[in-house]
Amino acid sequence: GTDRTVRAALAAAGFAAVAALPLPLLAVPVFLFVDTFRGILPAALGFASGAMVFVVLSEMLPEARRQTGVHSTAVYCGAAFAATALFEVAVTLA
Repeated sequence: GTDRTVRAALAAAGFAAVAALPLPLLAVPVFLFVDTFRGILPAALGFASGAMVFVVLSEMLPEARRQTGVHSTAVYCGAAFAATALFEVAVTLA
């Protein structure tokens, strides 16, 4: 029921908060790593973005379509794409 859904959402939020705790501790080592490998950074970022696109197209979108249907998946994907494009334009103009 609703109580179970609320508990699951709170548990997910708690897990997300705990998972984010080490991030400030790793900021300096990551900066030093990125600074050391500045020459291959464009290729590395390109690989990472390609991997993320692959995961979205091969796993996340099919799962979203199965759980919510084609219409909802298309609407939310379109809204996310539009929001990303608007954010990019805003950042470019700023």
